[in-house]
Amino acid sequence: MSYPSTSNMEPIPWEKIASSKPYRFSIGPRRREFTMHSAVVEVQSPALNTFVNNTNFKEAGDRHAQLEDVDEDTFISFIQYAYTGAFEVAGTAKGRKSAQATQQDDRKDDRKEDPDDFSWGGYDARPARYKVARRRRPGVWETFTAAVSEACPPGYKAPTETITITPDDDVAEILIRYTRLYLFADCYGISRLMGLSLYSLGQTLIALDLKADRGNNEERVEDVVALLQFCYNGDPTPDQLKSLILRYVACNAERLWKNNDFQKLLAAHAELGASLVGLLVERLD
Repeated sequence: MSYPSTSNMEPIPWEKIASSKPYRFSIGPRRREFTMHSAVVEVQSPALNTFVNNTNFKEAGDRHAQLEDVDEDTFISFIQYAYTGAFEVAGTAKGRKSAQATQQDDRKDDRKEDPDDFSWGGYDARPARYKVARRRRPGVWETFTAAVSEACPPGYKAPTETITITPDDDVAEILIRYTRLYLFADCYGISRLMGLSLYSLGQTLIALDLKADRGNNEERVEDVVALLQFCYNGDPTPDQLKSLILRYVACNAERLWKNNDFQKLLAAHAELGASLVGLLVERLD
């Protein structure tokens, strides 16, 4: 199932594509071979242009690059993006037409922090009853959704459909696949794909409503914990990606705290706990 997407990429003339030489990629530990048109590869980023055209590099002379640390499904999504401006992630949650605007507004209201809910892990930090009136800063949920919107590349027409997660969706895998695609785009400097993959990840997290009273809520909590494990138990995660995910986690800290694997992750990674404390303090202001 494909994430609803609208292509606004600058088109490459078909004549230029068809007349360009093939370029081969060997992907993953199996070195599975994929072939693309050079004209499509070279316009994606300066790094990929070097692969194709800089004859000082072996990859350009051989018209072949070996990327053993890239996941095959991630590269297939990149190929789709390179040719169409859109991409699919295997197992992606269904995109369905959004309901009435009033329903969307109700959902936003439901996600606003409860002014009386300041506890996390048994610690109660209630604000003083009387305060000098001041202009409130945006809540953590508002800053999270704003960061998702800002990730959307300029000129991209956001789909009119919202993501709907069904019981059959492997949500952890979906979240990790978007994350892998972002990491691939970040590694090779494909800025527009970075934005689209981060935006898609954020929209899926928005649809993953941990505060809703559902029978599979614990399973959804485990999906988010799996995403955190992927980000913190491997190579360092880029700041923009980490910031987006942590803001979502801060919005759902009470639900996540009950999960043993989440507590283990906090114990193993001091920087994760420190970052979350800073975001949780924002909820108290």
